[in-house]
This record gives sequence, C-alpha cells and structure tokens, in this order.
Amino acid sequence: MDRATLVVLVGLVATAAAYWYARVLDQQREVAAFRQHARLFAAMLQKRLDRSFELMNTVPALIAVKPDLNSRDFSRFVRQAGEEHAALQWAPKVAEGQRKEFEAAAKADVAKNYEIREAKGAGLLVHADARAMYVPILFVEPANPEILGFDLYSEESRRRNVERARDSGKAVVSERFELIEEQQPAPALAAYIPVYRPGQPVASEQQRRDAFMGVVAGVLRPGELVPNGLAGLDAATLDVALVDPGASSEEGALLYESSLGAEVGIEAAPEAATFPVRLGDRKLRAMFAPGIGFQRLSPRYRFHVAIGGVALTLLLALTLAVVRTRRVVNAASRAAEQLGQYEVLEEIGRGGMGVVYKARHSTLRRATAIKLLTRPSESLRTRFEREARVTSRLRHPNTVQIYDYGRTPEGALYYAMEFVAGISLSELVKSEGPQSPARVVHFLEQIVGSLAEAHAEGLVHRDIKPANIMIQSKGGVPDFVTVLDFGLVRDLSMQETLTGRNVPIGTPAYMSPEQIRDETVSEAADLYAVGGLAYYLLTATPPFQAATAVEVCMGHLNQQPEPPSSRLGRRVPPELEALVLQLLEKDVANRPSSALEVLRRLQHLEGVAPWDPEAARLWWSRKDNPEVEVLEGPVSGNRRTITVDFSSRS
Repeated sequence: MDRATLVVLVGLVATAAAYWYARVLDQQREVAAFRQHARLFAAMLQKRLDRSFELMNTVPALIAVKPDLNSRDFSRFVRQAGEEHAALQWAPKVAEGQRKEFEAAAKADVAKNYEIREAKGAGLLVHADARAMYVPILFVEPANPEILGFDLYSEESRRRNVERARDSGKAVVSERFELIEEQQPAPALAAYIPVYRPGQPVASEQQRRDAFMGVVAGVLRPGELVPNGLAGLDAATLDVALVDPGASSEEGALLYESSLGAEVGIEAAPEAATFPVRLGDRKLRAMFAPGIGFQRLSPRYRFHVAIGGVALTLLLALTLAVVRTRRVVNAASRAAEQLGQYEVLEEIGRGGMGVVYKARHSTLRRATAIKLLTRPSESLRTRFEREARVTSRLRHPNTVQIYDYGRTPEGALYYAMEFVAGISLSELVKSEGPQSPARVVHFLEQIVGSLAEAHAEGLVHRDIKPANIMIQSKGGVPDFVTVLDFGLVRDLSMQETLTGRNVPIGTPAYMSPEQIRDETVSEAADLYAVGGLAYYLLTATPPFQAATAVEVCMGHLNQQPEPPSSRLGRRVPPELEALVLQLLEKDVANRPSSALEVLRRLQHLEGVAPWDPEAARLWWSRKDNPEVEVLEGPVSGNRRTITVDFSSRS
C-alpha cells in the first residue's frame, strides 16, 4: 500500500468517525428540543380535552334551578353555550312505577311517539321490557329522534359506565365506538356526568346512589378534539396519535392519528415523545413525532470536521461510496432475480386492512395487483391470511385470481392477484345510468356463476355490491365480469368468518334481513345481494334509499321494494322483474334455492333481448379500455420495489 492510499484511507476513517460523532450530538440536541416542544403540544391538547366537559358540567346546575326543564329550554341552553358536541343528552332515572307517567309527560313535551326503548339487533330500537329502573334519553341536542327514549341501562356497557359515574361522582368516558348515525362511521367516545338531587349529601357512595337523578351524556369525536386542541400548528410539521392503552381490544385503542399509519411511524421515530393526558376518568397517551415539514436544528457541529485538505478525502470517499452502493445494488438485483420481484407503479385502492397497488413482475412484465397489510395486528394478520387462502381455492373465470402469497423481507404480508383493467359496476352506472335488461342479465349470469362455485365450496361472500364487481374487455371478450373482495367471506364448513363472530357485516344498501338481525347467514344472503345489485343496474338506484344507514336497514327488514319498472318509469321484462323481486324476499325460504337455480332461470328468461357482443365491443372501443395490459420497457417517474422472500411464505 503506497503512502497516498494510506493517507486517503486514514482521512476517510477519521472523517467518518468525526462526522458520526457530530451527527450523534446533533441528534441528541434535536431530540431534546422536539420533546420540549411536544410537552407544550400535550399541554395544549389537555386543555382542549378538559374544555370538552365545560358545557356538560353546567347542565346539573340548570336542572337544579329549573326542575321543570323542558326540551325547548334544554335545546336553547345548549345552542346558546356554543360548545361543539356530536350530541348532548339528558337521561333521567325512572323507576318502573313511574314509567307510564314519565312516558305520558315526554309524549306531551318531546315527541308524540316517545317511549322507553332498548337496542336489538344491528342498532335497532324496540319497546323496552319492564325492569326495576330505566335511564332513558329524554332530551338530545342536536335533535335526533332516532335515539329518543333509548334506555342507557338496557345495554351492558353503557349501564356499567352510568353506574361508575353515579358511584364515583365524576365524569366517566367509554371506550371507542363507531357512531351508527353517521353515513361514514367515525371513532367516538361517550362521556357521562352524574346529576344528584340538590341539597342531598353525596359524600359517600351510598349517599350518591340515593341522591342519583340521572346522567348528562355527551358524544365526543377525537377526530375533532385533537385538531382543535392543536389549532395553529402546521399539520405537515407534526405526526400525532391519541391512544387508549386501557382499551379492551387492539382495534379500539387507536382514537386518532393525523395520517394513515402515523401511530406506527411515531413508535419507530427516534424523536418520538409520549405524554399522559386525561379525558374524564380515562387515561390516554398523546404521541408526537416530527413530520416531513418539521424545521430541524441546523447541524452545525458535523461540519466542524471539514478542515484544510479534507476536500480530496471527501471526493475520494464519495467515489468509494458510489462504488460500494453499486455493489450493493447489483447484489440486491441478483438476489431479486433469485427470489422474485415486483415493481410498484401506483396505489389503486385502500381499505381497512391494507393498500392495493398496481405493480408489474420484473421478469414476466405482467400487470399485477398487490395487496399489502398495513396494520399488522394478530387479528388482521389472521384475517388477511384467510382471505388469500380462501380466494385461492376458487377457480371460476369470473372470480379474481390469486397468483402468490407470502412476506416481504421486512416481514409485511402481501398477496399478488389478477389486475383487472376495467371499471366497477358502480362506476358504470354512475356514468351511464340504468343498463339494458340484456346487459344486466349478461352480468348477472357471470356473477352467479362465480357465486355458485363459492357456495359449492361452502363459502358465502357477504359483500356483493356494485363496487366489488369489475367489468373489462378480456381476451377479446367484452363485458367480462370479475368478482372481487372476498375479505368478508364466511366458511360455513368451519363456522368461521374473516371478521369475527356476532358482528353484522356487509354494506347496508345490499345487506339481507338476516345479516341485519345478526343471525347466521347462508348462501341466501348472497342471493339477496344479487337481487339488490340487479335492481341497481336496472334502475340506477338501490332498492331502499334513506338519509341514514339505520333507515336503510329498516327498509330491508320491514318494507317491500318498489318494482323496478315503477322506479324506472318504463317497462322491465316481467320474468326478469319477478326474479329480482323474488331474490329480495325477506324470508329466506321464498328466495331461489341456490345460485345454480338463479343461473338456470337467467338463461331461460322470456321477453329479454339477447346480449349483443358486437354492441359491447363498440362500447368498449369508445371507452378505450385495453384488453390486456403488459408493461414493457422502462417506467418513468418514481417507482418502489417489493422484493418477495418466497422462503418466508405462510
């Protein structure tokens, strides 16, 4: 080794060591500075959480000075306060002996049909059975007739929270739940503040029970509380998560995150800071980490190592780094050729379990869809694996095909599946309106053919809807259907689902009555959804339309659908209309017995013109949809590569 080489090597080593040490000092300063800022952020958030109870704490005083409080006075008081709540409610204690008198007074003041009710099934309220005591919702602001009269004591979790508030004399906050009144459910928390008779002692638990009059209940949205508490901060500079470590389930622990996956990113960030905050009696954790736009401290220490003569060393170091990087890249490329490799092109979908990307296989150059699990909890891992395994059992040409399943070297679960270069039936109807009976029958024959195979395997899809059915021009065949998303499938032979037991699953517009009632579903539930889908294709509207999901469910349970010809305002072939209405029968026994029976009836319908493939080809040529997408040549723009470790397959 000559002297020049030795000088370069020594210079590189010394420069690298000095730079590393300076970087460590910079990072320590950055961590300390950010945590000091985060402490202020947590204090701001705590003040906003405390303010969420200000209005609720004034209601007991209002009731004390106005014992004859009526619904108009309550609503006026809440609106004048100006405090934002998803809902503020007054629920008094009512003994069984007082029920008739209480309901009569409420009918005169609140609503003519007021009665004490209890929950049954998927969020449905019915007349409450007799019990020793009730705590029914009497007043609510903003007005919401659907929950008036709901007895908080009729549901175990709410009853426990009311009793904890009554016995402790303090505000009690529930675990996370989803607001059923929302079209797009959002995480929410319920808060309860006890109200006692004025002048009675409340020093002991027994005294508090004797003086208990009812509770003020409020619904709080973490998605509004946290941004309001941190108002004035640039959202791009900060990643924030609010977590409930005392939640009974992993899915219920996350109350808020500033962006998808922020909680996981915060846990991995070196500057992350976590502080305890309280919401009523609930002990929460506020988590912070620097975002992309966070202004970091100037790393001035690390440049003190740049002394005279170091320029040549840095230049040579850069050259060596480039050489080393090329070696690493070449080694990674060779490994990828041995293991398999997918290049991610763009995100095409996102759901509760993961993200779906459009990709290509580096060797086959075949368009592929890759689904990655983004939140790897144990329950989601099990569901994800089962979805891939169940779907891979199906071979019908109209069922989405699974190519591969496994883990990336980083441990993320994925599966690769057929990429469908087309549009969903939902997109078709939104852009083109009602479809012709001939085309509808052609679509339905392919859909029920796919379901017939699944049902023969003992599988129920449980989420047939327009958004889960894709059409394309495939291999020269126009209007080719592909059934997607077996993520909610139920395996009847194993009596298990991909989502857990005793949970109503599906899309409200296409759910069968038995799904809504939370009963064990069979293949008949899929046939009901096919009826709803056919109705949508013929009329461009679902069978039942309403302002809320609960009202839609009530339609499925109690109302007969309007005939498609009446909804559409023009004739629908009678045999086709009769089949659609039979599929939408409330009673399972009155629906067709199987998907194969539906298929046979579709193939022998009278009065329906035959599907015209030439007209379909003309339509697809206008839409300019490619039949087969093969990705050749270099890809412009930023690309990510998923290297698949086949030795880690499950």
